Amino acid sequence: MHDQPEPTPDENEQAPQRQEEAEEQQGPAPADSELPAEAPEEPIHDA
Repeated sequence: MHDQPEPTPDENEQAPQRQEEAEEQQGPAPADSELPAEAPEEPIHDA
């Protein structure tokens, strides 16, 4: 677990940072704004 400080910390550190940037650029619900009429599996915001 400590023998792979190459793709592990790089990918792990870029994962949360990229999600925060996408949320600020797309809003608090990027998935809902991407396909609001094509997401009948998650009718939580619609209900």
